[in-house]
Amino acid sequence: MNYQFQIKTEALSSCEHCEVRQLAFFKPIKEDLLEWESQFRSTQYHVAPKQLLYREGDVPEEVYTLHEGWVLIYKTLEDGKRQVLRIALPGDFLGYHADLDAPIDHAAVAVNRCTLCAFPRKTVKEMITSQPELAIRLLEIQSQTMHECNNHMASIGQKSAIQRVASLFFELYRKMDARHGVVDNSIEFPLTQDDIADAIGVTPVHVSRVAKELREKQIVDCGHGRMNLYDMDALAKVAGIKI
Repeated sequence: MNYQFQIKTEALSSCEHCEVRQLAFFKPIKEDLLEWESQFRSTQYHVAPKQLLYREGDVPEEVYTLHEGWVLIYKTLEDGKRQVLRIALPGDFLGYHADLDAPIDHAAVAVNRCTLCAFPRKTVKEMITSQPELAIRLLEIQSQTMHECNNHMASIGQKSAIQRVASLFFELYRKMDARHGVVDNSIEFPLTQDDIADAIGVTPVHVSRVAKELREKQIVDCGHGRMNLYDMDALAKVAGIKI
């Protein structure tokens, strides 16, 4: 299904100099094969904030590496509420299914302005056939995603509201650090209170109260599109995470 993304008109980003390649699906591709890989990329898209990438039940013609921006992966429940399953960050692989021909079992929406590297599904199959390392990499991604989802569900089921918020903040900060996204103990943070609430199973009012408490304790402060972390150890302690 075509969601009319804006095709990137400026020069496409180089696979060789990609800032997120070591976190991406194509990590196993050797340096001398990066030009070969780039030939399979159909284009790059710019996606506006709040724009859908795909809906649950779609069979997208392309899969994507998230080059820039944040994306919410979610399901819509029977009562119409949204449950955010995970928050995709630069380097994450989107729009795939274990069976590349099967409908997607979740939806994805851009949080902020995103850039996607697009690969036709059929060419991904060809790449996996010719480069078995990519099949192993896909299994690694699926295993990591399952691990994160399991931890996320355990957090929702067993932790208090402040522990859930602190856990989410801690994990997002840690992931952005792995992407060299930390500057002066601060990261980009485009999530709204509604996004956070849908991710951890509390109300936006709870999120507001907890965020205020963490700010007043000088642990972490989120606002104006940034997260400023003042005390990593204290945040981990509140979250119940051992570091």
